Amino acid sequence: MTNSDNSLVDFVKKTFGDSEAKKLKNIHTGGLSNSKGGRYESFYHLYKIFEIAGQNDCQFDKHIVEAQAFGFIDDLVHIDFTNNSRTNYQAKNSDNSTADWTEEISSRVNYQIKIDTEFHKAQHSFNHLLVSSLEKFNNNQLRIPNSLKANAYCTHFPDYQTLIELGKNPTLKVNVIKLIDSESKSDIDYAIKLIDGCIKADNNQTLENIFKQAESKANPNPFIVFKKFEQQKALPQWLLTKLEDFADKIASSEIRCDRFILKTKSGLEAQAPIDKILSASISEIEAIIDLKHLYEFILRKEAEILHSST
Repeated sequence: MTNSDNSLVDFVKKTFGDSEAKKLKNIHTGGLSNSKGGRYESFYHLYKIFEIAGQNDCQFDKHIVEAQAFGFIDDLVHIDFTNNSRTNYQAKNSDNSTADWTEEISSRVNYQIKIDTEFHKAQHSFNHLLVSSLEKFNNNQLRIPNSLKANAYCTHFPDYQTLIELGKNPTLKVNVIKLIDSESKSDIDYAIKLIDGCIKADNNQTLENIFKQAESKANPNPFIVFKKFEQQKALPQWLLTKLEDFADKIASSEIRCDRFILKTKSGLEAQAPIDKILSASISEIEAIIDLKHLYEFILRKEAEILHSST
């Protein structure tokens, strides 16, 4: 166990007692053993990565999806640093009583909430019993205690047998298409296999690291949208804020060949070298109060280049 794991055991022992600390270690040991060849958990891990990455405002470096985290709800955890939350999943790929919401699950959720909020210092703790049986999903909705319903859920995810079958999941397919800008079945399958290989190599990474690994391994690289994310990171925060403020009047904005290009919905276009954008003074930034002023600012920056070359 890591130093962090040992610290968590000490926290559990102090907070809940010796027996619960032993239970925590047994849960983790059992989870690690069961994770070998755990297709159901692995496929949901893959599904979850694309679900998060497919969000329009996803900050790839602010999300981690980790398998077999150390905790009472431990099969998968999504750590979201943008809102300081931890979302934990306990997977039950069964149609028998092991997939029932029980008092034991409720107890483990209560422990996990306290661990997340007091040990990990998360602001929010959400906990899911993930089941493959639709019947169990429906029955479990009535089994979750009212006192836990703000933090505990039962979620249904089918038991797909192969990656190809998983790729037919409608939600997953939509999210993959967003990231690769292609509806080709072969492109979708290729993207899914790339990310699957990356998370099998290391299951505790930020989404940014996962997609960077995929890009380095890919030939060709399918993740067009992720390139746009990388480009956006080159823009100063003040400009990102202005683009968000004026979004309803902007058709598109991008970096191409080290130039920032802005297109408005009214048909206007302005562009300037990104280094000129970065050189904006405080007074120039404060003067940009609407899209018209932003458009004129970019034109002036381009004019500076023309002026200096004459």
